Amino acid sequence: MMRSTKTSPAPTTIDALPNEVAFPELTKLVLTECDFDVPLSFSNLPALEQLVIECGTPFDCTLLKDLGSLRNLRAFKLCCSQLDGIEQNCQLHHITKFDLTVGTGDCHLVRLAEIFLALTSLSVAAREEYLSADVEGKVVEKLPRSCQVKLRKLSSVVTDFTISGFNYFE
Repeated sequence: MMRSTKTSPAPTTIDALPNEVAFPELTKLVLTECDFDVPLSFSNLPALEQLVIECGTPFDCTLLKDLGSLRNLRAFKLCCSQLDGIEQNCQLHHITKFDLTVGTGDCHLVRLAEIFLALTSLSVAAREEYLSADVEGKVVEKLPRSCQVKLRKLSSVVTDFTISGFNYFE
């Protein structure tokens, strides 16, 4: 008689890798089509300069356990349907380039760029699947007025600024 044993899945944390699998020279990490429900630790990636996280689900930034400790990190790209928790846990004052792609309903989160003190490049885009249509079926891509005001505050700091998927001008 054959007995089957079920094992629990391996943790999805970056620090779950054994020490001998650390990547001390890795400068870019791209995580796509990933769903995270446990904290990520980047302690074995000290040279990381660019981080890309692309997921189609809501993303809780409190899962980015020690991202603020990566002093070489300059570029952060985040693509998700909804963004939560970045203000509480991420100390990303050294980030100079921030790419954010969210649903249009979450574009008020552009205010998060205000916590990036070294920010010189900001790109905000709406995910196509989250754009809504008006009664005639035309795509509605308005950037809310409150978001526009917050973006104007950044204009003295950010020198490279891109908005896509929104109708910025009324």
